[in-house]
Amino acid sequence: METSIFSESCNTEKYLEKIETRGATCDTFRTKMYGKLVFVKRLKEKYISDIRYREALKKEFEVGFRMEHPNLPRYISFNGNEILLEYIDGETLTERIKNNPEYFTRKENSDKFISQLLSAVKYMHRNQILHLDIKPDNILITRINNDVKLIDLGFCYTDCYTDTTGHTKQFCSPEQLKGNSIDERSDIYSIGRIIELLPNKHLYRKIITRCTAKDKDERYKKVEDISLPKNRRWKFALIAVFVSAILIIVLMAQHNREQEEPARHIATEIKKQSSRPIIQEVRDSQYQEKAKPLKAETKKKPTPSLKEMLEQDEEYKRNIARAYESGRLYRQKMEEDFEKFKPKLNEYLKDIIDFVNNDKFLKEHPSYLEYNAKYKELWREALNRMSYDEWTYKYYKSLDNPFSTFKSDLVDSIERKFQSNANKLP
Repeated sequence: METSIFSESCNTEKYLEKIETRGATCDTFRTKMYGKLVFVKRLKEKYISDIRYREALKKEFEVGFRMEHPNLPRYISFNGNEILLEYIDGETLTERIKNNPEYFTRKENSDKFISQLLSAVKYMHRNQILHLDIKPDNILITRINNDVKLIDLGFCYTDCYTDTTGHTKQFCSPEQLKGNSIDERSDIYSIGRIIELLPNKHLYRKIITRCTAKDKDERYKKVEDISLPKNRRWKFALIAVFVSAILIIVLMAQHNREQEEPARHIATEIKKQSSRPIIQEVRDSQYQEKAKPLKAETKKKPTPSLKEMLEQDEEYKRNIARAYESGRLYRQKMEEDFEKFKPKLNEYLKDIIDFVNNDKFLKEHPSYLEYNAKYKELWREALNRMSYDEWTYKYYKSLDNPFSTFKSDLVDSIERKFQSNANKLP
């Protein structure tokens, strides 16, 4: 394909600005075309004469050129050994987590990231394309509006291009590693591995578990089947309202019983009197005099006065105040326990924190497998020691705040540091 725009704008070396990436087969550059920044992906010198790499680059352009989606880059032109694409001003997922780890601690940000990634993959699947190389370095997040861009179709699979031998071991599915048949569920596995890298991955445990199942029959069948968990704050608010309503009903019922007790006593006395045999001889004046006050007491109770109603309202308010005070004391007790829990947990996880933060262990365990094995061994030892401390282990397993939030943040920070170290190892 020959175009004057490409030859005049992109092949002029003085306009090219090299961009450092981790590409194994291509160099990347930034240049300008009519004052607009564009991206150049060019085969490295040693691969230009290899027909396999030229065909792979051609495949990437032909597949990408016919796609139009806000979360995929636009392909502009192809010139034998280089592609011209839309320039995306952003950073990879790896860089975003490293440079701004707090970004993904907000659920709305992680929900937006996952939703846009799912949207891009769903669009590709509907167009009969499998990406097969979804990894952090192939996901860009724009600096403006933090939108997702899924890049690099070099290893994709389509009806026209079925030869796809490339993959990234850490993120590809088991069937892809073994060379077995692949389908949409292979990309879904990689999506699960991506979500697993997020700092607040504990919010998406069910999705991660199902996406990354070794047996692909246990995974989601389609990307459309993946639904993000909804915000659960309204559930806690609803539970609080429900508990408060139950407490008010119980207090009101108790108050009514106390008010009705004298009336029940009078009714019982009347029943006892009426159950006695009526003897003509006892109908004297003395009996009549005794019966008069009893009958007077059984008359319908008059409507309470304003003063009585105000007194009842004050009693109700006092009961509510006692309930709130009880809740306040419970929260105070939980906060005191939390202050004890933090140093205890840090003490139990001290060996693991030292392990991931000390570079000397990278030299002692120079391979990913050795480093990972030692890391898991330290976790087993920590949990085993903790299980003998009934108080700490109870709160470690607890889902109640603030224990859960502190524990999750600490564990996630350790996990991120471990992953960062492990990625450096062969």
